[in-house]
Amino acid sequence: MASDEWEDSSSTGIEEDALLFADDEEEGLPSGPILTPWSVLVVDDDQEVHALTRMLLGEIRYKGRALTLYSAHSAAEARKILEDLPDVAVILLDVVMETDDAGLRLVRTIREDMGNRHARIILRTGQPGQAPEREVIEAYDINDYKAKTELTAQKLHTTLISALRGYDDIMALVHSRRGLRQILESSASLFQQRSMEKFAAGVLIQLNALLGISGDGILCAQVGRDDMGEPGAVTILAASGAYEEMSGRPLEELENPSVLHLIQTALEQKETQVVPSATALYMPTKDGRETVIFLGADTPLLAGDRDMVQVFCDNISVGFDNVCRLESLTAENARLRAALDKR
Repeated sequence: MASDEWEDSSSTGIEEDALLFADDEEEGLPSGPILTPWSVLVVDDDQEVHALTRMLLGEIRYKGRALTLYSAHSAAEARKILEDLPDVAVILLDVVMETDDAGLRLVRTIREDMGNRHARIILRTGQPGQAPEREVIEAYDINDYKAKTELTAQKLHTTLISALRGYDDIMALVHSRRGLRQILESSASLFQQRSMEKFAAGVLIQLNALLGISGDGILCAQVGRDDMGEPGAVTILAASGAYEEMSGRPLEELENPSVLHLIQTALEQKETQVVPSATALYMPTKDGRETVIFLGADTPLLAGDRDMVQVFCDNISVGFDNVCRLESLTAENARLRAALDKR
């Protein structure tokens, strides 16, 4: 393969080979998601190493996600790429480049100057005697050390998958901690709302912020009581994106049959429903009302995100009960005042 195939014509200086995987589209729901590829940075001053690495790693998938490979030919170029791309999962790093210890210096730069503790760094060297493995492992915050001569196709595959698994586990912990903090902060602010509509709108806003999305959303719940004292019909309390105009209307008036079916299935089965491009979160309250939050997004909710959102919903279900009781008391007080005024 000719080396000029890897040249990037953009002004960023980043060479990119994006390999994407998409799920089938589901009729009536948002288009099937394109799973975000893993970002892998190859740092080496030998163009043949870049070409061979791309050839060996081009077909790899992990958790349904392909790779986007970025190339840097010096430590300085690698640092610039890492500054522009904070989500690089794995760095395949040569030791000897513009200087005999350029790769080792870059490790210190990444970990200490840039504060990047998440990316998995795999040191690759063609001159093991230049940087003895035991000394390097002990002195530098790297995650693996390989001589280029031992990196067969299978070993490179195994090494990369192991590194991606480690990065994925670390980021799950990071997101969990961040999500927990946001849950606590957002729940506190939501409990200050005094009307069901404002509370519901606040829930959608906070969920979008929690997940880092700005997709279409619907929050519907049983509102009021029927003649037998049972929770009433399901009403859309708040809506965003493509469904914004549906706020305040009965759920049955929702014109998208697939979205309506997903929400009704969640209500009937009393459990959260997940499809590739949308999620219907089932959230019962202690006073017997049922609530469903529909979230449509360009990418599917990962299992960790769904767990985090479920914790959020469990937390705010108390808020729904409180707002419902407050509105009932307010309505009862208004009725009593009206009766007294008639006297």
